[in-house]
Amino acid sequence: MKNVDKNELINYFTTNNQSGYKTKEKHANKNFEGLVDNINNYNKKYFNADLPFTQKLYNFLYNVTEIPKCDNCGGQIKWRGIFTEGYLKNCSKNCKYKYIK
Repeated sequence: MKNVDKNELINYFTTNNQSGYKTKEKHANKNFEGLVDNINNYNKKYFNADLPFTQKLYNFLYNVTEIPKCDNCGGQIKWRGIFTEGYLKNCSKNCKYKYIK
């Protein structure tokens, strides 16, 4: 892969309608040779699960090495599904509202 600045990648995936559910490995390969291999290798190093490409891309670009924990109870949170939004902050709506003061 040619040396590509992570900000350039973030800009590409957020401004070219590539940030949602339709973001695919083929978009990355077409525009950034070798990027998919780097993303997959990074995620294999830290995650056991087979993750959606948008989540792998987010983890890679933002140096996420573990799934974040719920702000309230410490439980595992879910992926929002959209690259620009990242992970939820709470494990569930019930947990979110349970801890509102």
